Amino acid sequence: MSTLRFARITLAIVAAGLVMGTVDRALGLDGFDGEIANVFFIVAAMLLASLSDRELFWATPPKRHRQ
Repeated sequence: MSTLRFARITLAIVAAGLVMGTVDRALGLDGFDGEIANVFFIVAAMLLASLSDRELFWATPPKRHRQ
């Protein structure tokens, strides 16, 4: 894995984590509602991170290699 790819994925994960943490703190949900929100935030962060490098996460070849 190239350094640029690693840096891009790392930045996407950090950015998604910061945004999701800020939104979670702003909502201030506790108990069951807070846990449901955390699950949603985790799934959303994983999807956002996967969009940063779809070839690595989804095993989709780049468009230039498709037949």
